[in-house]
Amino acid sequence: RFALLGALLAAFQLCFAVGIALTDATTAALFQCIEPSTAAVLAALLGIEPLSAAKVLSALLAGGGVLLLQAGPRSQPDPSPARPSGSRLAGMSLLFLQGVGI
Repeated sequence: RFALLGALLAAFQLCFAVGIALTDATTAALFQCIEPSTAAVLAALLGIEPLSAAKVLSALLAGGGVLLLQAGPRSQPDPSPARPSGSRLAGMSLLFLQGVGI
């Protein structure tokens, strides 16, 4: 049982490491900001915890903030080589999965 939990934790950490490699540290930090909202929504969907208006509003605000920061212009150019948009999307998906797991 503990080996399974260890393997899951390793998988979530791998998602984080590969997610950063495919995106950047700023994107990873933004995804970590929405982890509490994601947990609240998932708990409500699984019937573990009731969903209140405050939780919905906080999830919308956190998600909207992430979208605004990702859509806006970057203050400094990205020093890493250009990444294809598909790999950036894959990295963002891995960062989201890491957040769901933790």
